[in-house]
Amino acid sequence: MLLMVLYWKFIEDNINFFKKNPRLALIKIIEKLNKDNKKMIFKKANEFIETNKDQPL
Repeated sequence: MLLMVLYWKFIEDNINFFKKNPRLALIKIIEKLNKDNKKMIFKKANEFIETNKDQPL
């Protein structure tokens, strides 16, 4: 689940780049996501990033 929410956050954060490439049809998926699911995905991704931003890789 964690990788999924981070993946979709990355896509959302870079959506303008991906929209320029017609071969990247996955953008249509994120645009069709249920509003509540989308909200939950980005909430969890942001929580993880905030909690771990100071951790060394």
